[in-house]
Amino acid sequence: MEAFAFLESVIARDVRPGLERAAALVTGDLERAACHLAASSTPLLIAAGWPADGLEGEGASNLSGPLGAVSLALVSQAADRRVIFIDQPWPPLLPALARAADLEIEVVPADRAEIERRFIHSGLDVAFIGCPDATRIRRHGGSRLEVAEVVALLDRLATSHSIGVAHAPSEVGMGRIPIDLLAEAFADADDSRSVAATQELIVAASVHWGVWALTAAVGVVDPDLRQAASHALTPQLINHLVEVATRGETGSHGHDLSGSAPELNGFDWSIHLAMLASISHVLKTRLP
Repeated sequence: MEAFAFLESVIARDVRPGLERAAALVTGDLERAACHLAASSTPLLIAAGWPADGLEGEGASNLSGPLGAVSLALVSQAADRRVIFIDQPWPPLLPALARAADLEIEVVPADRAEIERRFIHSGLDVAFIGCPDATRIRRHGGSRLEVAEVVALLDRLATSHSIGVAHAPSEVGMGRIPIDLLAEAFADADDSRSVAATQELIVAASVHWGVWALTAAVGVVDPDLRQAASHALTPQLINHLVEVATRGETGSHGHDLSGSAPELNGFDWSIHLAMLASISHVLKTRLP
């Protein structure tokens, strides 16, 4: 379908060297993932990326996982699906973003025993948004999991129907790509990486772009969800969420990321807002 082909092509622009072939290998996965999410009524478990150092020193550049989680959760909530977030090493962030977006979600701690008891082999849909491998995960902000436990847990969750959104060879979902191809493209790609074999994999130059495209694609598949998907991808909402996420760090309010050269804590948002406009356009042209 033309809309899906457009979305796949636009989010794969400027992927990091070595990932071009990977992006080509998963052509069609965006449409398949969107069709599954639009048709499924089972709860959706969302695991977003664990950055090495939280927000400190990184500004908004590490917000791709949480922002993507909120976007996908909004369109899922509109479909009357139960949405569950795995808590981050940023304990206050996801609940704060959920409140800011009027999301009713359940947040569970990243506790191996609890997640195994409740979710392993439970038949949940799982979305991995930029979850990195053991070389980048650190114990941070009260997380109770050792690095190896996090990786093992994410790989075991992928036994359900799972979708990966990734922009680096180390991220969960790359098991959809043969390990020998990863090894060929990246000298340090080996079996120690977390490469859960998700059913669908969306490869993008930025995790923001991949999960925004998935959100839009769900709205393309199901006309009843287009309005919710369009709302989830508005610059006003994204600006508000970034402000909420960074307010404590910056001590300021009212960030406007829609100007000519928006920058927040050293991170330039102009390219992301331009991509957001391109992605959401496929919904605006289809809304009644």
